[in-house]
Amino acid sequence: VAGSRLSELFALLKSRIQTQLLQAEPEQFERAILTPLRYAKKEYETLNDGWTSMDEAPYILGISKKAFDLLVAKNSDLFRRMATYNQKWYLPRLYLEEMSEKKRFDLMIAKYELLAKDAHARLA
Repeated sequence: VAGSRLSELFALLKSRIQTQLLQAEPEQFERAILTPLRYAKKEYETLNDGWTSMDEAPYILGISKKAFDLLVAKNSDLFRRMATYNQKWYLPRLYLEEMSEKKRFDLMIAKYELLAKDAHARLA
């Protein structure tokens, strides 16, 4: 009985957190995380710190491919501004590292993982 009650409590807590993630001022919240620390792609290019393909970026960020695709689609203007094309799309590695170190990055990732999981469940 105690185990099932604890499971119910965790499910309720998870549901509450998910609801807050999906409703918590997504524009300002995400923009603060995704906005580059340096002001232009040119500054990242001059650092010559390397580039990561869009296919490899989810691995660097610790996010699933589907969740990353949703993140990019929702914030395409920012990613388009930072990306460069050379037979594939690439992002500055330093930009990805800086983004992943920002406060609340993990919450943003949790939001997109949840959205990806929900989208997958609807399609199944």
